[in-house]
Amino acid sequence: TLGGNKATGRGPLQEEPQEGDFDSVSFLSRGKDLCDPAVKQVYGYFSGSNGRRLFFWLFESRSNPAKDPLVLWLNGGPGCSSMIGLFLENGPCTINEYGNDTKLNPYSWNTRANLLFVDQPAGAGFADGPPVTNGSFGAADDLYMALQEFFAKHTQYRGKDFYITGESYAGNGHYVPAIGHKILRENTIGIEPHIPLRGIAIGNGWMNAAIQVLDYPEMALQSCTAPHIATRKEYEYIGLYNVYDMRITFKDGSTGDIGDPRLERYLNRRDVQRKLGVHKHFESCSNVGDFSIDGLTPTETLLPDLLDAEIRVLLYDGDQDYICNWIGYEHVANEMDWPGRDAFLRAPRYEYEGDDGISVGLLRSIRWKKKGMFGFFQVYRAGHLVPTDQPEAALLMINDFIDGIMGPVPFTTTAESGNNSSEL
Repeated sequence: TLGGNKATGRGPLQEEPQEGDFDSVSFLSRGKDLCDPAVKQVYGYFSGSNGRRLFFWLFESRSNPAKDPLVLWLNGGPGCSSMIGLFLENGPCTINEYGNDTKLNPYSWNTRANLLFVDQPAGAGFADGPPVTNGSFGAADDLYMALQEFFAKHTQYRGKDFYITGESYAGNGHYVPAIGHKILRENTIGIEPHIPLRGIAIGNGWMNAAIQVLDYPEMALQSCTAPHIATRKEYEYIGLYNVYDMRITFKDGSTGDIGDPRLERYLNRRDVQRKLGVHKHFESCSNVGDFSIDGLTPTETLLPDLLDAEIRVLLYDGDQDYICNWIGYEHVANEMDWPGRDAFLRAPRYEYEGDDGISVGLLRSIRWKKKGMFGFFQVYRAGHLVPTDQPEAALLMINDFIDGIMGPVPFTTTAESGNNSSEL
Protein backbone atom coordinates (compact mmCIF):
# COMPACT_ATOMS: atom_id res chain seq x y z
CA THR A 1 0.00 0.00 0.00
CA LEU A 2 1.00 3.64 -0.04
CA GLY A 3 1.40 3.65 3.70
CA GLY A 4 -2.19 4.17 4.71
CA ASN A 5 -1.95 1.41 7.30
CA LYS A 6 -4.16 -0.89 5.25
CA ALA A 7 -3.69 -4.61 5.06
CA THR A 8 -4.47 -4.84 1.35
CA GLY A 9 -5.32 -2.63 -1.57
CA ARG A 10 -3.65 0.26 -3.28
CA GLY A 11 -4.45 3.95 -3.14
CA PRO A 12 -5.32 5.78 -6.35
CA LEU A 13 -2.40 7.22 -8.28
CA GLN A 14 -2.51 10.88 -9.20
CA GLU A 15 -1.56 12.36 -12.55
CA GLU A 16 2.20 12.76 -12.54
CA PRO A 17 3.41 16.39 -12.64
CA GLN A 18 5.72 17.28 -15.51
CA GLU A 19 9.33 18.25 -14.92
CA GLY A 20 9.69 22.00 -14.64
CA ASP A 21 5.98 22.58 -14.07
CA PHE A 22 6.49 24.35 -10.75
CA ASP A 23 2.87 25.31 -10.18
CA SER A 24 1.76 21.69 -10.44
CA VAL A 25 4.42 20.58 -7.99
CA SER A 26 4.28 23.35 -5.42
CA PHE A 27 1.87 22.97 -2.52
CA LEU A 28 0.33 19.65 -3.44
CA SER A 29 -2.47 18.41 -1.21
CA ARG A 30 -3.42 14.92 -2.18
CA GLY A 31 -5.66 13.30 0.33
CA LYS A 32 -4.95 11.36 3.48
CA ASP A 33 -3.76 7.96 2.34
CA LEU A 34 -0.04 8.46 2.99
CA CYS A 35 1.49 7.91 6.42
CA ASP A 36 -1.33 9.17 8.67
CA PRO A 37 -4.74 8.89 6.99
CA ALA A 38 -6.52 10.69 9.82
CA VAL A 39 -4.93 14.13 9.34
CA LYS A 40 -4.73 16.60 6.50
CA GLN A 41 -1.39 16.66 4.70
CA VAL A 42 0.25 19.07 2.29
CA TYR A 43 3.43 18.23 0.41
CA GLY A 44 5.38 19.61 -2.51
CA TYR A 45 8.17 22.08 -3.18
CA PHE A 46 9.23 25.48 -1.95
CA SER A 47 11.24 27.72 -4.24
CA GLY A 48 14.75 28.73 -3.22
CA SER A 49 17.29 30.92 -4.98
CA ASN A 50 19.08 30.08 -8.25
CA GLY A 51 16.66 27.35 -9.23
CA ARG A 52 16.90 25.44 -5.96
CA ARG A 53 13.77 23.72 -4.64
CA LEU A 54 13.18 22.43 -1.12
CA PHE A 55 10.79 19.53 -0.59
CA PHE A 56 8.34 19.78 2.30
CA TRP A 57 5.71 17.62 3.97
CA LEU A 58 3.20 19.13 6.41
CA PHE A 59 0.96 17.16 8.77
CA GLU A 60 -1.80 18.90 10.65
CA SER A 61 -2.13 18.37 14.39
CA ARG A 62 -4.02 15.34 15.67
CA SER A 63 -5.56 17.55 18.36
CA ASN A 64 -6.60 21.06 17.34
CA PRO A 65 -5.00 22.19 14.06
CA ALA A 66 -6.68 25.59 14.20
CA LYS A 67 -5.10 26.47 17.56
CA ASP A 68 -1.99 24.31 17.89
CA PRO A 69 1.46 25.74 17.04
CA LEU A 70 3.59 24.95 14.00
CA VAL A 71 6.80 22.93 14.52
CA LEU A 72 9.50 22.66 11.85
CA TRP A 73 11.83 19.66 11.96
CA LEU A 74 15.23 19.55 10.21
CA ASN A 75 17.70 16.68 10.06
CA GLY A 76 21.43 17.26 9.90
CA GLY A 77 24.32 15.80 7.98
CA PRO A 78 24.92 18.15 6.32
CA GLY A 79 22.94 16.58 3.52
CA CYS A 80 20.63 14.22 5.42
CA SER A 81 16.96 14.21 4.53
CA SER A 82 14.34 15.27 7.04
CA MET A 83 12.41 12.21 5.87
CA ILE A 84 14.67 10.42 8.38
CA GLY A 85 12.92 12.36 11.12
CA LEU A 86 9.51 11.83 9.57
CA PHE A 87 9.72 8.05 9.14
CA LEU A 88 12.29 7.00 11.77
CA GLU A 89 11.90 9.48 14.62
CA ASN A 90 9.04 11.84 15.44
CA GLY A 91 6.76 11.76 12.41
CA PRO A 92 3.16 10.49 12.30
CA CYS A 93 4.24 7.10 10.95
CA THR A 94 7.20 4.75 10.88
CA ILE A 95 8.45 2.37 8.19
CA ASN A 96 7.65 -1.30 8.74
CA GLU A 97 10.36 -3.94 8.86
CA TYR A 98 10.09 -4.70 5.13
CA GLY A 99 10.17 -1.12 3.92
CA ASN A 100 6.94 -1.55 1.96
CA ASP A 101 4.40 0.14 4.23
CA THR A 102 4.04 2.34 7.30
CA LYS A 103 2.42 2.14 10.70
CA LEU A 104 1.16 4.91 12.95
CA ASN A 105 3.51 6.42 15.51
CA PRO A 106 1.62 7.12 18.76
CA TYR A 107 4.42 9.44 19.90
CA SER A 108 4.46 11.67 16.84
CA TRP A 109 5.18 15.33 17.48
CA ASN A 110 1.97 16.22 15.64
CA THR A 111 0.05 14.90 18.66
CA ARG A 112 -0.40 18.53 19.72
CA ALA A 113 1.28 20.51 16.95
CA ASN A 114 1.15 21.03 13.21
CA LEU A 115 4.36 19.38 12.04
CA LEU A 116 6.44 20.47 9.03
CA PHE A 117 9.39 18.51 7.59
CA VAL A 118 11.68 20.17 5.03
CA ASP A 119 14.46 18.61 2.96
CA GLN A 120 17.27 21.15 2.74
CA PRO A 121 19.77 22.30 1.56
CA ALA A 122 19.49 21.61 -2.17
CA GLY A 123 20.59 18.05 -2.84
CA ALA A 124 19.38 16.61 0.47
CA GLY A 125 16.59 14.05 0.15
CA PHE A 126 14.09 15.22 -2.47
CA ALA A 127 15.42 18.81 -2.56
CA ASP A 128 17.08 19.65 -5.85
CA GLY A 129 19.04 22.32 -7.69
CA PRO A 130 22.63 23.58 -7.52
CA PRO A 131 24.41 23.29 -4.16
CA VAL A 132 24.69 26.31 -1.89
CA THR A 133 28.11 27.95 -1.97
CA ASN A 134 28.37 29.53 1.47
CA GLY A 135 27.47 26.72 3.86
CA SER A 136 24.77 26.91 6.49
CA PHE A 137 24.14 30.61 6.08
CA GLY A 138 23.46 30.13 2.39
CA ALA A 139 21.17 27.25 3.31
CA ALA A 140 19.44 29.52 5.84
CA ASP A 141 18.80 32.10 3.11
CA ASP A 142 17.08 29.48 0.95
CA LEU A 143 15.09 28.09 3.86
CA TYR A 144 13.99 31.58 4.83
CA MET A 145 12.71 32.15 1.28
CA ALA A 146 10.84 28.87 1.53
CA LEU A 147 9.25 29.79 4.86
CA GLN A 148 8.26 33.19 3.49
CA GLU A 149 6.48 31.38 0.67
CA PHE A 150 4.84 29.01 3.13
CA PHE A 151 3.49 31.72 5.43
CA ALA A 152 2.37 33.82 2.47
CA LYS A 153 0.28 30.97 1.04
CA HIS A 154 -0.79 29.41 4.34
CA THR A 155 -2.01 32.48 6.16
CA GLN A 156 -3.67 30.43 8.91
CA TYR A 157 -0.22 29.84 10.45
CA ARG A 158 0.76 33.51 10.75
CA GLY A 159 -0.94 33.86 14.12
CA LYS A 160 0.44 30.63 15.59
CA ASP A 161 3.63 30.17 17.57
CA PHE A 162 6.39 28.75 15.38
CA TYR A 163 9.16 26.46 16.66
CA ILE A 164 12.26 25.25 14.84
CA THR A 165 13.67 21.89 15.91
CA GLY A 166 16.41 19.61 14.64
CA GLU A 167 19.37 17.46 15.56
CA SER A 168 23.05 16.88 14.81
CA TYR A 169 24.22 19.25 12.05
CA ALA A 170 20.74 20.77 12.00
CA GLY A 171 20.95 21.22 15.75
CA ASN A 172 24.58 22.22 15.87
CA GLY A 173 23.75 25.70 14.78
CA HIS A 174 24.60 25.20 11.21
CA TYR A 175 20.91 24.97 10.42
CA VAL A 176 18.61 25.65 13.37
CA PRO A 177 20.37 28.63 15.00
CA ALA A 178 21.29 29.97 11.55
CA ILE A 179 17.69 30.03 10.30
CA GLY A 180 16.44 31.18 13.71
CA HIS A 181 18.84 34.12 13.66
CA LYS A 182 17.92 34.90 10.04
CA ILE A 183 14.21 35.00 10.93
CA LEU A 184 14.88 37.25 13.93
CA ARG A 185 16.93 39.65 11.83
CA GLU A 186 14.34 39.87 9.05
CA ASN A 187 11.46 40.23 11.52
CA THR A 188 13.31 43.07 13.25
CA ILE A 189 13.53 45.13 10.07
CA GLY A 190 9.88 44.50 9.25
CA ILE A 191 10.07 42.00 6.39
CA GLU A 192 6.65 40.52 5.62
CA PRO A 193 5.18 38.08 6.15
CA HIS A 194 6.35 38.17 9.74
CA ILE A 195 7.36 34.69 10.93
CA PRO A 196 6.13 34.21 14.53
CA LEU A 197 9.23 32.43 15.89
CA ARG A 198 8.70 31.41 19.52
CA GLY A 199 11.49 28.94 20.21
CA ILE A 200 14.17 26.57 18.95
CA ALA A 201 15.07 23.10 20.24
CA ILE A 202 18.46 21.71 19.25
CA GLY A 203 19.15 18.00 19.69
CA ASN A 204 22.59 16.37 19.98
CA GLY A 205 24.19 19.46 18.49
CA TRP A 206 27.74 20.08 17.35
CA MET A 207 28.05 23.79 18.09
CA ASN A 208 31.69 24.43 18.91
CA ALA A 209 34.30 21.94 17.75
CA ALA A 210 37.12 23.55 19.74
CA ILE A 211 35.23 22.89 22.98
CA GLN A 212 33.46 19.65 22.23
CA VAL A 213 36.40 17.60 20.91
CA LEU A 214 38.16 18.10 24.24
CA ASP A 215 35.42 16.15 26.01
CA TYR A 216 35.69 12.93 23.98
CA PRO A 217 38.13 11.35 26.48
CA GLU A 218 35.91 12.33 29.42
CA MET A 219 32.86 10.82 27.72
CA ALA A 220 34.77 7.63 26.99
CA LEU A 221 35.91 7.31 30.59
CA GLN A 222 32.47 8.02 32.07
CA SER A 223 30.65 5.57 29.82
CA CYS A 224 30.24 1.98 30.93
CA THR A 225 30.30 0.86 27.28
CA ALA A 226 33.07 2.98 25.80
CA PRO A 227 36.10 2.82 28.17
CA HIS A 228 37.87 0.62 25.62
CA ILE A 229 38.48 3.61 23.35
CA ALA A 230 40.10 5.76 26.01
CA THR A 231 43.72 5.17 24.91
CA ARG A 232 45.24 6.43 21.67
CA LYS A 233 45.88 2.91 20.37
CA GLU A 234 42.36 1.75 21.14
CA TYR A 235 40.88 5.00 19.81
CA GLU A 236 42.01 3.82 16.37
CA TYR A 237 39.49 1.01 16.71
CA ILE A 238 36.55 3.28 17.48
CA GLY A 239 34.86 1.63 14.50
CA LEU A 240 33.87 -1.25 16.77
CA TYR A 241 31.37 1.10 18.36
CA ASN A 242 28.46 2.94 16.86
CA VAL A 243 29.53 6.51 17.58
CA TYR A 244 25.87 7.59 17.47
CA ASP A 245 24.87 5.08 20.16
CA MET A 246 27.53 3.50 22.38
CA ARG A 247 25.23 0.63 23.34
CA ILE A 248 25.57 -0.79 19.81
CA THR A 249 28.68 -2.54 18.50
CA PHE A 250 29.64 -3.69 15.00
CA LYS A 251 31.72 -6.70 14.08
CA ASP A 252 32.41 -5.37 10.58
CA GLY A 253 34.23 -2.29 11.85
CA SER A 254 31.66 0.19 10.60
CA THR A 255 30.45 3.00 12.82
CA GLY A 256 26.90 2.83 11.58
CA ASP A 257 25.00 5.72 10.04
CA ILE A 258 21.79 7.60 10.50
CA GLY A 259 20.03 6.30 7.40
CA ASP A 260 17.98 3.14 7.01
CA PRO A 261 17.66 1.01 3.85
CA ARG A 262 13.95 0.53 4.56
CA LEU A 263 13.43 4.28 4.20
CA GLU A 264 15.18 4.38 0.83
CA ARG A 265 13.27 1.33 -0.35
CA TYR A 266 9.93 2.91 0.51
CA LEU A 267 10.60 6.41 -0.81
CA ASN A 268 12.01 5.10 -4.10
CA ARG A 269 8.80 3.23 -4.90
CA ARG A 270 7.30 4.60 -8.09
CA ASP A 271 3.77 4.80 -6.67
CA VAL A 272 4.96 6.70 -3.58
CA GLN A 273 7.01 9.14 -5.64
CA ARG A 274 4.13 9.73 -8.04
CA LYS A 275 1.86 10.42 -5.10
CA LEU A 276 4.32 12.95 -3.70
CA GLY A 277 5.01 14.52 -7.09
CA VAL A 278 8.77 13.91 -6.95
CA HIS A 279 11.18 12.66 -9.62
CA LYS A 280 14.44 11.90 -7.87
CA HIS A 281 16.30 8.85 -6.60
CA PHE A 282 16.07 9.17 -2.83
CA GLU A 283 19.10 8.77 -0.58
CA SER A 284 18.98 9.23 3.17
CA CYS A 285 22.13 11.35 3.11
CA SER A 286 23.77 12.99 0.11
CA ASN A 287 26.72 15.18 -0.82
CA VAL A 288 25.37 18.73 -0.80
CA GLY A 289 28.60 20.67 -1.38
CA ASP A 290 31.50 21.82 0.74
CA PHE A 291 30.49 22.43 4.36
CA SER A 292 33.94 21.55 5.77
CA ILE A 293 34.91 25.00 7.07
CA ASP A 294 31.32 25.70 8.02
CA GLY A 295 31.37 22.79 10.47
CA LEU A 296 34.22 24.38 12.43
CA THR A 297 32.41 27.69 12.91
CA PRO A 298 31.13 28.19 16.49
CA THR A 299 27.42 28.80 16.32
CA GLU A 300 26.35 29.17 19.94
CA THR A 301 27.25 32.82 19.35
CA LEU A 302 23.93 33.14 17.50
CA LEU A 303 21.88 32.16 20.53
CA PRO A 304 22.26 35.27 22.76
CA ASP A 305 20.42 37.44 20.23
CA LEU A 306 17.55 34.95 20.20
CA LEU A 307 17.45 34.83 23.99
CA ASP A 308 17.54 38.62 24.18
CA ALA A 309 14.43 38.64 21.97
CA GLU A 310 12.75 36.27 24.49
CA ILE A 311 12.85 33.32 22.10
CA ARG A 312 13.05 30.04 24.01
CA VAL A 313 16.16 27.91 23.47
CA LEU A 314 16.40 24.27 24.53
CA LEU A 315 19.52 22.14 24.03
CA TYR A 316 18.99 18.41 24.50
CA ASP A 317 21.19 15.34 24.07
CA GLY A 318 20.94 11.58 24.43
CA ASP A 319 23.35 10.31 27.06
CA GLN A 320 24.49 7.38 24.88
CA ASP A 321 25.61 9.50 21.91
CA TYR A 322 29.40 9.65 21.65
CA ILE A 323 30.00 11.73 18.53
CA CYS A 324 27.86 14.66 19.77
CA ASN A 325 27.99 13.73 23.44
CA TRP A 326 26.19 15.48 26.24
CA ILE A 327 29.36 16.35 28.20
CA GLY A 328 30.80 18.47 25.42
CA TYR A 329 27.39 19.88 24.52
CA GLU A 330 26.70 20.99 28.09
CA HIS A 331 30.21 22.43 28.20
CA VAL A 332 29.23 24.67 25.28
CA ALA A 333 26.05 25.73 27.09
CA ASN A 334 28.05 26.56 30.22
CA GLU A 335 30.66 28.60 28.34
CA MET A 336 28.24 30.56 26.15
CA ASP A 337 28.82 34.29 26.61
CA TRP A 338 25.50 35.96 27.38
CA PRO A 339 23.97 38.01 30.23
CA GLY A 340 22.21 35.00 31.72
CA ARG A 341 25.29 32.80 31.99
CA ASP A 342 25.82 33.18 35.75
CA ALA A 343 22.16 32.47 36.48
CA PHE A 344 22.27 29.38 34.28
CA LEU A 345 25.42 28.08 35.99
CA ARG A 346 23.75 28.55 39.39
CA ALA A 347 20.55 26.80 38.35
CA PRO A 348 20.17 23.30 39.86
CA ARG A 349 19.89 20.13 37.83
CA TYR A 350 16.89 18.01 38.61
CA GLU A 351 15.34 14.75 37.50
CA TYR A 352 12.67 15.29 34.86
CA GLU A 353 9.79 12.89 35.36
CA GLY A 354 7.11 11.60 33.05
CA ASP A 355 3.47 11.11 33.99
CA ASP A 356 4.37 7.73 35.51
CA GLY A 357 6.83 9.33 37.93
CA ILE A 358 9.86 7.76 36.24
CA SER A 359 12.72 10.12 35.43
CA VAL A 360 13.47 10.45 31.72
CA GLY A 361 16.42 12.79 32.03
CA LEU A 362 18.27 15.53 33.85
CA LEU A 363 17.22 19.14 33.25
CA ARG A 364 18.75 22.51 34.07
CA SER A 365 16.87 25.60 32.92
CA ILE A 366 16.19 29.25 33.64
CA ARG A 367 13.58 31.68 32.52
CA TRP A 368 14.90 34.76 30.73
CA LYS A 369 13.09 38.07 30.90
CA LYS A 370 9.30 37.60 30.68
CA LYS A 371 8.82 34.98 27.98
CA GLY A 372 12.26 33.55 27.24
CA MET A 373 13.89 30.36 28.47
CA PHE A 374 17.26 28.61 28.21
CA GLY A 375 17.69 24.98 29.18
CA PHE A 376 19.90 21.92 28.81
CA PHE A 377 18.27 18.48 28.94
CA GLN A 378 20.25 15.22 29.19
CA VAL A 379 17.94 12.43 28.00
CA TYR A 380 18.51 9.05 29.61
CA ARG A 381 18.99 5.86 27.58
CA ALA A 382 19.04 7.66 24.22
CA GLY A 383 21.63 7.91 21.48
CA HIS A 384 21.96 10.35 18.58
CA LEU A 385 18.30 10.01 17.57
CA VAL A 386 16.49 10.86 20.79
CA PRO A 387 12.92 10.57 19.39
CA THR A 388 13.78 7.09 18.05
CA ASP A 389 15.33 5.77 21.24
CA GLN A 390 13.00 7.46 23.73
CA PRO A 391 9.89 8.49 21.79
CA GLU A 392 7.67 9.02 24.83
CA ALA A 393 10.28 11.15 26.60
CA ALA A 394 10.89 13.16 23.43
CA LEU A 395 7.17 13.87 23.05
CA LEU A 396 6.93 14.91 26.71
CA MET A 397 9.92 17.19 26.19
CA ILE A 398 8.61 18.99 23.09
CA ASN A 399 5.09 19.39 24.50
CA ASP A 400 6.41 20.82 27.78
CA PHE A 401 8.78 23.09 25.85
CA ILE A 402 5.89 24.43 23.77
CA ASP A 403 3.75 24.83 26.90
CA GLY A 404 6.55 26.76 28.61
CA ILE A 405 6.94 24.38 31.54
CA MET A 406 10.45 23.00 30.98
CA GLY A 407 11.54 23.84 34.49
CA PRO A 408 10.72 23.56 38.21
CA VAL A 409 7.58 25.38 39.33
CA PRO A 410 8.40 27.87 40.65
CA PHE A 411 12.10 28.18 39.86
CA THR A 412 14.74 30.89 40.17
CA THR A 413 14.95 33.13 37.14
CA THR A 414 16.78 36.24 36.12
CA ALA A 415 15.96 39.29 34.08
CA GLU A 416 17.71 42.53 33.24
CA SER A 417 15.74 44.21 36.00
CA GLY A 418 16.82 41.64 38.58
CA ASN A 419 16.05 38.19 39.89
CA ASN A 420 12.58 36.80 40.47
CA SER A 421 10.77 33.51 40.81
CA SER A 422 8.12 32.57 38.33
CA GLU A 423 6.55 29.71 36.45
CA LEU A 424 7.81 29.47 32.89
